[in-house]
Amino acid sequence: MKRTNYKVFFVLLGVYFATQIPFLTSVAKVWTDEPWYANVAYNFAQGNGLVDTLAREGTAWVAFLYPLILGCFFKVFGTSVWVGRFVSVMAGAVALAGLIQIQRLWKIKPAVVLLTGLLFIFSNVYYIVFRTIRPEAWCVAFAVWGFFFLARGADRNRNIDFGLSALLSSCAVMSHPNGVLYALLYGLFVFGFSCSRRSFIPVVGFATVGLVCALGWVFYYTVIGGADLTAFFAEASNTRTVIGKASVLTAFLSAIKTFAATYSLGAKRAYIFIFECGVMVAGLFFARQNRKLFFTALAGLLFFMLSLLAFQPFATRHFSEVLFFGLLGTGLLFQQVYARKPLLLSLFLLTSAYGLNNILGDVYLVFRDHKNTPFDQLSLQISQQIPKESKVLSLMPFWFGLKTTAFYNESTRWEAKGYESLDAFLKTGGADYVVISPYLLDGRTGTSGRKERAAETENIKGYCQKVLDFSEQHGRLITELSSDGYGKISIWEIKK
Repeated sequence: MKRTNYKVFFVLLGVYFATQIPFLTSVAKVWTDEPWYANVAYNFAQGNGLVDTLAREGTAWVAFLYPLILGCFFKVFGTSVWVGRFVSVMAGAVALAGLIQIQRLWKIKPAVVLLTGLLFIFSNVYYIVFRTIRPEAWCVAFAVWGFFFLARGADRNRNIDFGLSALLSSCAVMSHPNGVLYALLYGLFVFGFSCSRRSFIPVVGFATVGLVCALGWVFYYTVIGGADLTAFFAEASNTRTVIGKASVLTAFLSAIKTFAATYSLGAKRAYIFIFECGVMVAGLFFARQNRKLFFTALAGLLFFMLSLLAFQPFATRHFSEVLFFGLLGTGLLFQQVYARKPLLLSLFLLTSAYGLNNILGDVYLVFRDHKNTPFDQLSLQISQQIPKESKVLSLMPFWFGLKTTAFYNESTRWEAKGYESLDAFLKTGGADYVVISPYLLDGRTGTSGRKERAAETENIKGYCQKVLDFSEQHGRLITELSSDGYGKISIWEIKK
């Protein structure tokens, strides 16, 4: 690596960590999915396997690689929101390093690498994804490096690189099911490369590595996890998709309309969405002048379109799985027009407006949430009030402070816990303590503030009301903890 590239690399990593580390457990608020993934990792760290005991009872986790990585960190450093989120921060650093390496492979100018790296760091989507206890962070990290080896294999005609691409895209799949599209798309490109070279060694090698990884997953899920593979495929076949409800074109247009409105938050982020999609669309016009740009843009658009059709709903955070293709396309566009000053200036102005939009979004989020009570501090306060092994009825985010208890929450699948319903559990007087707050009642996401679906909000309201009524009738209020961001947390002891 040349001295200039070293400087760019370390400057970008320094800016990245300086951006992500501050307020790590305050910005953004802990949301319901984070303790769910942390629970599986915690069980692994405790030697109980990769199982879910938060909603279900001892269910083998399908996409096991992320909680496996997270569990290793929990084993060494303890289970906390800070550690969990830092694991995602590390995934972002890995992805950023991969983005830089891809552009070095393509001999992109250091100034352009610096610009695209900063766009990556300050992207609203990546800022959230890389500081949240969810698998998308590592799915993206593996996918970026899978793309690096795919690009290097095509650039240098190295079969081993195609095998490494298959391995890393398989790791993306085993981190999050959406990663299956990376494996399919990368495999499709390898097939095209094999056809152009009239040698099927690359595609056979790619498929062989992918098959070995698939068999390894089957072994984990059935032999180690003791799960029923037939039941898994039956459940997977029932997963909601857009396809089948209408014609493909109608379904796609409906899905993109819904996603665009959600992702853009009305007109607030409209320019961001237009720029990100526009870069990939523009790349399609360079099929002859710049094949790298064309295929990078094609990969991003195909992933995006297939995601809208195959995954319902395709959440805002999942656009992180597409976005790095657009950023690589941006770097290639700059390289393409670098010698044409008017075009270069126009592209720079458009990109600067995009970057500024993202920076302002990040600043707003930090300004809004930086005073939130650090969640690990809140968890410690809660844990000091509740004895270990107690049966506790609460909201899912508070699991971090109650992980040594028998924990029940709004997402508990009661039949898996041996009860017909929440009402049946309450009739048994099963809870020893209740920890409740109005935190989730406003029905808005902890990041964008977008309203959740009305049905989900009503379910949580109904749950909280039942739990509160039960506490007032059968318990005594021990204490109330004041917090910023999570409301007043009431802790009740249930009389036996």
